[in-house]
Amino acid sequence: MDEYHLVLKETEELRQYYEEQNRALLDQLAKKPPRPGMEAAWEKLQAQKAKHQAQLKSHT
Repeated sequence: MDEYHLVLKETEELRQYYEEQNRALLDQLAKKPPRPGMEAAWEKLQAQKAKHQAQLKSHT
């Protein structure tokens, strides 16, 4: 295996490792309510996320 492929393999392994490590933390953070005073921004963000998800579903 040449050096390029070795680096690609190691990089993919690291990506998978950190994705697994961060999954629980990201799930926990997603469940937290918005900070006081940020409710309007939170609602706008949630609306944008829903719109984006709908667009992704309509393109598949």
